[in-house]
Amino acid sequence: MKNVVLSHAGDQSPHKLATLVSLGRRIAEIKGCAFLEAASPAAFGMMADCYYVPLETIALEECIGREAVFGCHDLFGGIVPHAFMATKVITHPLAADATHAPESWRNEFCDRVQGIVLEGFSVFTAKDLIRAAEHLLSKGRVRIKSALADGGHGQTVIADKKTLHGFVDLLEPTKLTGGYVVEEDMEEVTTYSVGQVVIDDISISYFGTQRTTTDNRNRPAYGGTRFCAVRGNWSDLTDWLKDAAAKRIVRAGKLYDDLAQDVLQLVASRKNYDVLVGTDSRGKRKIGVLEQSWRLGGATSAELLALEALKETPSLAAVEASSYEVYGRTEPSTRADLICFAGEDPQEGPMTKYARLEARYHV
Repeated sequence: MKNVVLSHAGDQSPHKLATLVSLGRRIAEIKGCAFLEAASPAAFGMMADCYYVPLETIALEECIGREAVFGCHDLFGGIVPHAFMATKVITHPLAADATHAPESWRNEFCDRVQGIVLEGFSVFTAKDLIRAAEHLLSKGRVRIKSALADGGHGQTVIADKKTLHGFVDLLEPTKLTGGYVVEEDMEEVTTYSVGQVVIDDISISYFGTQRTTTDNRNRPAYGGTRFCAVRGNWSDLTDWLKDAAAKRIVRAGKLYDDLAQDVLQLVASRKNYDVLVGTDSRGKRKIGVLEQSWRLGGATSAELLALEALKETPSLAAVEASSYEVYGRTEPSTRADLICFAGEDPQEGPMTKYARLEARYHV
């Protein structure tokens, strides 16, 4: 039996660390094993008989034991060969005649996902960002996203070249080296979550809808996810879903996932894909996988509640669960089944993060 060990870098916001501890303890309860507090991410795989719960996707190039072989039962999250593969930039190709890219950049993955993602580019210099954005601006507005941004932050919509150049002038060169995504901006959008979680001998797959909210600075932010989860894999999920559009969204996430395993050598026990449905500048409705999450995410609290319920009650065919992120001074819902954080975060201000099981469907 393995001990559950948290793994994180030291410079993290209190709400993220509190959430990590809360979810790590819950995973230990599900697995029926001991819980240990923390370990260095670089030491992944070096501590015997440990099941890791890292805050970020593990990049083997940064690990001490990178020559070892790891499987999905060694951690909650994912493992990729190189760090950039776990960020937003992996979804889109480089701009034409790109002046810079990560040393281990692979074109194959970007090429093969083009049919299920929005039109866009990944860039690593100001020159490439301007070139990519100007190309897309000829068709409509563009959205620019930092490769490492999360929670709905770090995004800017640009409508013209003047605004574009003003935006680029204010970017720090060090941030540019980490990468940015430049993609077409969509209207009338809904963002869906498609995911899978595996812990020991039980796996769940789910489909749901994300909510947006505003943070304490009145900026758009992730507000949570409500989803329906079933035991098993993608086909078990599509068999349960009745709506044809929902099935298409799940299949887009599945294809992205299949290619990540095939091309990037992804190994993961927690996989979540944001899939957008919206209208482009020419009025065409599109489905596009925006990005991946192979780590603890905003929906993980609800994922654990769903997995726990399906594990403990064999008569359940499916469950609905929700995660919530609420800004401002408020108390968690009295119906909360799992509270991850409730208090004042020095960076984000007052906020509450919790989850609850919404519905159970028996066989």
